[in-house]
Amino acid sequence: MVRFLIHRPIAVTMAFLALLLIGLATTFNLPVSLMPDIDIPVVSIRISSTELPARQLENTVVKPLRNVLKEVNNVESMKSETRDGSAWVELRFRHGTPIDLASVEVNEKVDKALNYLPREMRRPEVIRASASDIPVFYLMVTQKGTDLPQFATATHQGTVQSSPLGGDGGGLLSLSNFSSQVIRKRLEQLPEVALVDMSGLQFPEIKITPRPEYLQSGAFSITRLEQALQENNIDLGNLLIRDGQYQYNIRFNTRLRDVSDIENIPVNLSGKVVKLKELAGVALQPQQPQGSVRLNAKEAVSLAIIKQSDARMAGLRKELDLMVSYFREDYPELEFSVTRDQTRLLEYSISNLGQSLLIGGLLAFLSMFLFLRERRAPWLIGISIPVSLIITLLFFYLAGLSINIISLSGLVLGVGMMIDNSIIVIDNITQHRQRKIANNKNQITIKSQVSNHEQQTTNNEQRTSDQELSNNLEPSNFSNNIKLLSDACTNGTNEVIRPLITSVLTTCAVFIPLIFMKGMAGALFFDQAVAVSIGLVVSLIVSITLLPTLYRLFYQSSKKGPEDDKKLPRYFHWYETGLKFILRHRFVSVTGFVFMLVMAAALWFLLPVSQFPEVSHDEILLEIDWNEPVTLDENTARTTALLSDIEEVPLYVIEEAGRQQYLLNSSDEAGISENRLYLKAQSPETLEELTRELTAKLKTKFPGAGFRFTDTENLFNLAFGKPEAPVVARFIHFNPGGANFLDELATLQESAETEFGERVQSKLITRRLLLLETDPEKLLFYQVDHNDLYREVKSAFNANTVFTINDNNMYVPVSIGNRYQSVYDIVQQVTVNNRN
Repeated sequence: MVRFLIHRPIAVTMAFLALLLIGLATTFNLPVSLMPDIDIPVVSIRISSTELPARQLENTVVKPLRNVLKEVNNVESMKSETRDGSAWVELRFRHGTPIDLASVEVNEKVDKALNYLPREMRRPEVIRASASDIPVFYLMVTQKGTDLPQFATATHQGTVQSSPLGGDGGGLLSLSNFSSQVIRKRLEQLPEVALVDMSGLQFPEIKITPRPEYLQSGAFSITRLEQALQENNIDLGNLLIRDGQYQYNIRFNTRLRDVSDIENIPVNLSGKVVKLKELAGVALQPQQPQGSVRLNAKEAVSLAIIKQSDARMAGLRKELDLMVSYFREDYPELEFSVTRDQTRLLEYSISNLGQSLLIGGLLAFLSMFLFLRERRAPWLIGISIPVSLIITLLFFYLAGLSINIISLSGLVLGVGMMIDNSIIVIDNITQHRQRKIANNKNQITIKSQVSNHEQQTTNNEQRTSDQELSNNLEPSNFSNNIKLLSDACTNGTNEVIRPLITSVLTTCAVFIPLIFMKGMAGALFFDQAVAVSIGLVVSLIVSITLLPTLYRLFYQSSKKGPEDDKKLPRYFHWYETGLKFILRHRFVSVTGFVFMLVMAAALWFLLPVSQFPEVSHDEILLEIDWNEPVTLDENTARTTALLSDIEEVPLYVIEEAGRQQYLLNSSDEAGISENRLYLKAQSPETLEELTRELTAKLKTKFPGAGFRFTDTENLFNLAFGKPEAPVVARFIHFNPGGANFLDELATLQESAETEFGERVQSKLITRRLLLLETDPEKLLFYQVDHNDLYREVKSAFNANTVFTINDNNMYVPVSIGNRYQSVYDIVQQVTVNNRN
């Protein structure tokens, strides 16, 4: 085969050139990501029930759900967390479990558990964690001034208004509307974007506030107000009516479409028909927020951009920068900031590995000049390295692999082995060529001695033979030397084909078993094992096909033989001297090696063990629980006070207070009294100073608050879970909810802190509740209906939603509220009508 190829250099060169062009084309189409596309074996279940407190939600919903979820196969761990109004259950499966089938099974178990859950509760949401669901960027939209861009929306009446439902469209409400209707849709039009997830939005509601004088006089009540709203909000759906040979769809539409329609509802007030606006105030206003997002203390709307699984991050970043520049030109009154950029880590990792790959190849190429003592052979090796790499990337494309830090590390690891194959082939061809010429020289010398007819011509004949040797590749002997070179390329390559194949297979035998490793480690090392194996096989093919052909082309026009008569370099003598010393002092050498083995075994037990090496970073996540029933405004006010007057000012701070609205948020929901701060510093050293300063301020100003610093969200945390402390102890009271159980847990916590000091980080997070209890005897005595009392209390606490209006693709609740400012005012001043 080798002889056939070396005599067809054009065909071999064109074939490899075609492979190089195809490889270059596919390289630009390979997906680039931080990690391989692996399934994250996590399924989360989000439970929402705003009317249930944590203890009741745990007993009536979470426990029955956990009992049913125990039947799910291949579950490695299950944990849950319950709060007032929400709960969260996480199932972590054994790696290798088909996560698609696992999520289907979890959905089936959730449907089965619905029989044991309260009927009025919404179905729990099942969220499958995926590596592609991690946002690549966060685009923060904030307001520069007080005026926001007004966008036209067409109503069902055919008119155009600047804000739906007759609102004035100001503040964060208009910013939220504009971001979801314009910014989000323009971003989702990019082919690289799969989804734009949003948080920090504010939604409108129509609030009806009855006038207290009418309620206290008894002429009007919350019950009559609800009846008037329901009577005018008719929605019977579609009716199919036949009229002769035709049939029609008839729809009974509601009369209530906006604020003005609700204001003009007729109400019978003691035999007199009046409009509702005379009895109550009707206004379009923002809903009471459960969470907020702020960028550098400014209210913001957060848009999490999730890329397509096969998209290249570099292309997405380029398109996003272009789109943001258009946004800044089109909407100068808004400020757009790209934060939490995951591509920086990707670019840093990929560029680091690419730089290592380039430097390693160059150093290997340069070292050939020192050891091969050839001027042309290193260039052949320099050609084989990029050829092997590009053809390897072609097989990456065919195998469905991506360019990530794991596959690139495999290529970096395999570069040295790729060069080995080329060195062995070239060196063996060179040795064959040297032996051929040496044999030629000996034959010429023997002939000159046998045909020595005259003693006086011996020196002339010797010079003739030397001249013949020196002119071995002159045109007169060109055909003979070409045959000699061809034989050297053929025999030298054929001689090492079997050892090379054996060497490649033995190396692959080390890496291929990594493919069959279980767990997340096996999934991560799959790309590395495949990359090394493909690279070695490709380098073997290149070394036994392309290199002999190029070697023959490089040396067939040479007029000089191999440079084998040069003086050996000095390091050759150093090696011989050292080898002789070891062979002469074998006892000392063996003793030294045994001593090093013993020291290595001893140091093995002293080496620190960790899941991943420590990586310096310049951003961190601070999670705070104020451990008090504070409002959302007080939450943000405390955060502002915490960040004020700090010496190490971060580049930016993103505050996510309370509950967030991200659809793909697979983690537990935060309460209103919790805050998450994403801190971006100028350098890792600055971040350490900032962390120490914030820790000291939290312990001084807010000693009762619980807090912790964790890494920001990335694929490692999603795949392996956020790192916890080396030892975590969880104490559960045998009688939760009983008398003095909190005091007993607090005593246990104090004793642990006293025993272990600063090594223990713990907080007893509690919630204070206000309990309102009715007196059944007084309700019967005063003839007060329970439903009427319930309506009055819900309206007093602004929690009485009557129905929802659907207009302009927006669902706006219509609720009855009150103007009371405190719980004391509600308890003392709210009146209830009895049956008389």
